[in-house]
Amino acid sequence: MPIIRCYVFFLILGSIYSQAYGQVTSPKNRFEVDFVRGCAPLTVTATNLYPDLTDGIVWNPEWDGDEGNIVVDPNAAPETLVHIYDEPGTYRLLHVIGNADASGPIDTLIIEVLEPRAPQFNLINCTENRVYVDIQDDFYDLLEIDFGDGTTEDRLTSVPSFVYSYAAPGEYTITVRGVFSDANSDDSNCTDSTTTFRTFDGGTFPQATFSEVEVLDETSIRAVYSIPDEGENITYELQVSEDGAGTTRSYPLQSGSSEITVTQDEWNTRENYYCITVAAVDPCSGNDFPSNELCTIALQATAENLQNNLSWQTEPNLFDEYQIIRDDTPLITSIPTNYEDIDVICQQTYAYQVVANDGVGESRSEVIPLTAIGEANPAALTGLQPGLRELAISLTWVETPEAEQYYIYRNQDGTSVRYDSVTSEALEQPYVDANVEIDQEYCYQVSYLDECGNESALSEEACQRVPAQAQIHFPNAFTPNGDGLNDVFLYEATLIESVTFEVFNRWGELVFRTNQTDIGWDGTYRSGKAPEGTYLYQIQVRDQLGNQFTRHGKFILLNPISP
Repeated sequence: MPIIRCYVFFLILGSIYSQAYGQVTSPKNRFEVDFVRGCAPLTVTATNLYPDLTDGIVWNPEWDGDEGNIVVDPNAAPETLVHIYDEPGTYRLLHVIGNADASGPIDTLIIEVLEPRAPQFNLINCTENRVYVDIQDDFYDLLEIDFGDGTTEDRLTSVPSFVYSYAAPGEYTITVRGVFSDANSDDSNCTDSTTTFRTFDGGTFPQATFSEVEVLDETSIRAVYSIPDEGENITYELQVSEDGAGTTRSYPLQSGSSEITVTQDEWNTRENYYCITVAAVDPCSGNDFPSNELCTIALQATAENLQNNLSWQTEPNLFDEYQIIRDDTPLITSIPTNYEDIDVICQQTYAYQVVANDGVGESRSEVIPLTAIGEANPAALTGLQPGLRELAISLTWVETPEAEQYYIYRNQDGTSVRYDSVTSEALEQPYVDANVEIDQEYCYQVSYLDECGNESALSEEACQRVPAQAQIHFPNAFTPNGDGLNDVFLYEATLIESVTFEVFNRWGELVFRTNQTDIGWDGTYRSGKAPEGTYLYQIQVRDQLGNQFTRHGKFILLNPISP
């Protein structure tokens, strides 16, 4: 009779079965196990269902699923295999009879080993010695709950919550154990959870104190509160209603915290106010026990001519007075819900906040920055004078003390357009426009920006032509009498590169000659004063445009005796 050899192997993969005490038979009915699911460390006992072939059975607890890579465990017991899975995971148990290369003798089962996990639940106090049990567990099928008063109940985790009533007030130790409901899972190694809990026997909850509310921005509010020490295991939440009515939003408060910031994108704290309480909630009865109420302050700020206007709204009759804070400094205490700040400087930014107190708590509006403005129309500047400076046009005008910046306008195609600008600090008169062409006329106007950001009216227009050659102008007389006025005969000119300047008397005698552009005749001749009378001048010029020309004419020397 041939020898028939049997091999059994195990490995874990991912299927979930539940606990109890039964046997799971393999797909080909060749072996059975007591558990296919449970918490680590999970002990699984596999029993061979072919007792007449015990000499040919070998077990392998961890197989990789590859039929071409079957490795048997020569130390495994032939009839049964007891194996402990220490690490969570999914394993495959393999059982082989006879030839391991044949697919027929192979039989397997999936074993799932789970990470031990404490049952997930919350205990929330209710009034009159009741407790609200909030089950948040999707790991176990049911929870065995020992309430610490001699009562034990089983609760399905598919039912999320229930209420339990204690017969008398006191401190109770509640123990919760998770259970798998099917007969082929082992939860004996799963973790229990123990909580000490004190019931609240009163008909109402201790109230929280709401001490401060502040608007942070258009969609965010900060609240500061205090929960009493006896509020342990009581649910407190922030309740917010818009404009004191309408839908109320609730925000859970974390145990041990004293401040919360809530944000809603649809809020508009500058247009609407929001009334807020911190409420103790009884989930058993659905009753709330609110704190004092505080409402936000919806602050709006607008700038007018040298005046910043503030207005605000909140719940009527909630506050007796309002304090206006400017730049972190108390400005004034106001009863009405508006204020006009006239002590402002234009272009300066001020930060405003309105604070109100009802004797219990304080409400603070959002801090609103506002830049003061001035709406006056400054008068046009005066004294705009054009001139030539070599191959450029110069502009001078009467400077305006309140000017922060000057704007230069130049006429282009019949329209005066803004051409350039210069700050009052950087202005060095004359202003020079070098972007000009010869034999063209240019017309200018100038305005200024005052310290309030207002632009003045344009000045009167002033025009200047850029000549095609140097322009020379001579006086028709001069008086070299030493009085400091018109004592030298000298021309005025622009664009001169070089000159030869000569003066002759009526007989044609040369009395003065120079090649320097800034030297004139002082009225002396042969170490003495030249006589009164008519004289002739001649000037030969080379200008900066490359022109060469000669000008001549006559003038009168008037030389009265100095007093």
